[in-house]
Amino acid sequence: MRAGDSSLHRQWIAGPDKPCFDLVVSYFGDNPTQFRWPQEARVDQKGGKWDGLASLFAARPELLQGYDYFWLPDDDIAADTSTINGVFAAMRRYDLTLAQPSLTLDSHYSYLAYLNCRSFALRYCDCIEIMAPCAHASVLRKLLPLIKNSPSGWGLDAVWTRLTSDNRYKSAILDQWRVQHSRPLGNALYTAMARDGRSAWDDLKQLQTRFGALRLYPLVYKAVDLRGRCWKRQGAIGARMALDYAFDKENIPNYAKGKNNILSVIRRQFFKKISLDEISDGDLKQ
Repeated sequence: MRAGDSSLHRQWIAGPDKPCFDLVVSYFGDNPTQFRWPQEARVDQKGGKWDGLASLFAARPELLQGYDYFWLPDDDIAADTSTINGVFAAMRRYDLTLAQPSLTLDSHYSYLAYLNCRSFALRYCDCIEIMAPCAHASVLRKLLPLIKNSPSGWGLDAVWTRLTSDNRYKSAILDQWRVQHSRPLGNALYTAMARDGRSAWDDLKQLQTRFGALRLYPLVYKAVDLRGRCWKRQGAIGARMALDYAFDKENIPNYAKGKNNILSVIRRQFFKKISLDEISDGDLKQ
């Protein structure tokens, strides 16, 4: 994970549970004494989140050989050890190549559908956020040509779920596991990019030039509820999501505004089609 001085990652390893993971801290700050716990493998690297991670994997290629799954969260994600352990276990259990824990209802969020739905254990969807994704090593190997020049990673949400010929049931929101996004989206990174005369929109346009128009909001096409039952009708899932969010609306900041309101979720679920055809790009089919 990429970390600045205010990173919350120490709470991920400070509890009573034993981590099933190793922690590599790619640090972009300037404090030589910061993040030196024995459990923290600190690597110094300036830059944004995704170009910094690309540099890390270029310098440490053995990581991609030694691990099956990588959680790549922002440094303002509040979580505990058992939750992170659960995310990795869910990746194996459901044979996922890309997923994210759901967000607590009080989180800062981009789209309502990424917030926790109380009715489900997981929801299969066609977009996974760049905020806190968990990816199989095979996904990261294909992504390296894309992220090395993309500090913000804008647009990856709709690309990395479409890297093979059969992408269905490979990406999901994990409602059984919740993390809190504790700060407003992207403020520090976007400010740093602006100083360099660049914006996250530039990163998105770069991907759109390569792959065409990218739709970033998620559509859920299958779900597993807490009783283990499969939901296969996109509209029915949307209605259930809407009921969950309506029930919890008092706990969701700005839930009724803009593109994040409940009616938008229902309309999308009923009338939009998922996009899981393989991305066409020779560099990603190596």
